[in-house]
Amino acid sequence: MNQNRKKRVKRLVFEEKLDCSGYVFTGIPSEDFDSPLMHALFLGDVNLWKARFVNINLTGIEFQGKVDLFKSSFENVDLSGAKFIEIDFSKSNVENTLFVRSRFKGAYFISSTLRDVSFVDSTFDEVHFLDSYIYDSDFVGSGFGFADFSGSELITADFTDAVFYDKAYFSRASLNSVDFECRFEGELSFSGAEIGIINIDIPSERFKLLEAEIEARRVQRLSYEKEGRRDEADRMFVLEMRAKRRARIQNARNTLERIKASVHNFVEWLLADLPSEYGTNWIRLFLFSLLVIVGNAISYTVWGHYINGFPSNAGYFVRFANALYYSLVTFTTLGYGDMHPTGWLKALSAIEALTGAVFMALIVAVIARKWMR
Repeated sequence: MNQNRKKRVKRLVFEEKLDCSGYVFTGIPSEDFDSPLMHALFLGDVNLWKARFVNINLTGIEFQGKVDLFKSSFENVDLSGAKFIEIDFSKSNVENTLFVRSRFKGAYFISSTLRDVSFVDSTFDEVHFLDSYIYDSDFVGSGFGFADFSGSELITADFTDAVFYDKAYFSRASLNSVDFECRFEGELSFSGAEIGIINIDIPSERFKLLEAEIEARRVQRLSYEKEGRRDEADRMFVLEMRAKRRARIQNARNTLERIKASVHNFVEWLLADLPSEYGTNWIRLFLFSLLVIVGNAISYTVWGHYINGFPSNAGYFVRFANALYYSLVTFTTLGYGDMHPTGWLKALSAIEALTGAVFMALIVAVIARKWMR
């Protein structure tokens, strides 16, 4: 065949509205010709209800009107570089299909099935994957405006390096083997979702909204717990609680609320985060307890004359040993009564007793969290 006839058609342009419902589009058997629909331009609306596309190259195709692909079927189709103004894939079956570097202003994959579909480096102004089945599909490097995956089942989906610029909803979705190493600029919701194994353990810098980070930490914690990775789940819990502290300040509407939030955060940090990382770090809790007991024992050694029953005239070692005993009894709130404070030392002993009561409760929480679950 004459080689200069290989690409007889440079670009087809369809100016009128087309109705191709029920049509079957297949590739040309000869390798001498590319598909005549490559880079084709459709200016009007296109109706492709129940159409079937098999083994065809449609790279660069562009639709400037509405495309209706209700109950259509795609198998081994290349739509790389395609452009869509508004396209409806509702109840369609898309398999082994490429949408690499494609552009969607409005896309609807409602109640559809997608298997081995690649949207690498594609952009979506608005996309709805409602109640769809998405298996082994790739969204690497894609950009999303409003994205709604509510009610969908995602199995082995990759969103690495993607960016969600607007709201991202995964409510009621079922997620397993999904990688969310991406960036979230807007709201994020996994409300009512069934969480399997996912990866959304990403730096705080990738979240623009603290509420989105809180939601991500929550679902990652659930995923780690399902995997049995308890230490990682605890780490997510700590990050979630710290993000909530920051959000409490950020969401304060006036000066009074900001003061209340600051006091709340300080008390929470002092009693929960600092000594034990919200009951997840038993080593830190043990060291802080030891620090409180020994630190107060030093004070009691110096001011032992304010403690009735304290051997103030004994040697330093004996005084420190008695002070350590008194501090331990005070910390654990045992109160044997053989020694008791007087004067201003009552305040110090009361503070240690209160601190000890909180720490003892944390010790119970740590034991329950770390060893008994």
